[in-house]
Amino acid sequence: MTTVTDVIAVEQEHLLQVYRRGPVVFERGRGCRLFDANGRSYLDLISGVGVASLGHAHPRLAAAIADQAQQLLHTSNLFFHPLQGELATRLSSLAGLPRAFFCNSGAEAVEASLKFARRYWHAQGLPRSEFVAFEHSFHGRTMGAL
Repeated sequence: MTTVTDVIAVEQEHLLQVYRRGPVVFERGRGCRLFDANGRSYLDLISGVGVASLGHAHPRLAAAIADQAQQLLHTSNLFFHPLQGELATRLSSLAGLPRAFFCNSGAEAVEASLKFARRYWHAQGLPRSEFVAFEHSFHGRTMGAL
């Protein structure tokens, strides 16, 4: 696959097309910029849609990920990870909340917030079953989020 057309054609043939995508193929990133095959630069302002908002190709971040991958990259949340509690402590402190919840996707975060809201109001003795959502907007790919 050497051309933008080739990359797009292969994905259209072999990847389920569940949403419209822009006709650009990014080859590399640096900081908050992405670059296509022609060297054109784009600001990456879409963090949170299936990506982390950590920027691209930061040398210290890349080194930290490589170092951690040499040790232990991922474990199921059914077990303990040496750094998970440390991260949860820092996030909780920054957010001013007692605990953090880690998710794999935005859809999972929306699902969790629906469950947390339901549990909160039930604990107050005021069970609620309705949620506010915007019409004709995107709330995630899971049934509850839809």
